[in-house]
Amino acid sequence: MGFGLRTRKHHLSVDVFTNDRRFVSLTCCTCDRRPVFHDTISSMATVTALYGLHGDDHRVLAFCVMLDHVHVVVALNRLPPGRFVQAAKSIVTRNLRDTGEHTAVWQRGYYDHVIRRHDGLFRSIRYVLLNPVRKGLVDSWPEWPYSGSCQWAELDDSFLDDRAAESSVWDGIL
Repeated sequence: MGFGLRTRKHHLSVDVFTNDRRFVSLTCCTCDRRPVFHDTISSMATVTALYGLHGDDHRVLAFCVMLDHVHVVVALNRLPPGRFVQAAKSIVTRNLRDTGEHTAVWQRGYYDHVIRRHDGLFRSIRYVLLNPVRKGLVDSWPEWPYSGSCQWAELDDSFLDDRAAESSVWDGIL
């Protein structure tokens, strides 16, 4: 009797996304972790791409553009995350090429995590929004100009409280 190593798929199975809306946390890193998003123009090219992708099939609940990676919490409607990531990377790359960036932008692949419980959704949103604070780039998350939500026009600190957020959030995204 032999013991073989199990191989783990790098990404979630497509059948996870065939029925209802799913919430997924995604992280895309730049090639060689270069600080591609070091200025307003490149960072806003990414924010613009995310707003352009926000719609019925995928709702961008939270995002944060850091120097060398991008976090997104998205509600996907029967679509695998790879389609969203492919579209986002393509649009950002095109936008950056228009600004003069001609080197490879993205690392191959991405990281994904299905959010299975309501409290997990708020925990993921908090993680994304508080990333610049943890990195010491700002003192308060609203100060970071390259984070926010395409779903909700204004986010404030009360949004980060599970009970306050839950009472106002679920009707708009389920």
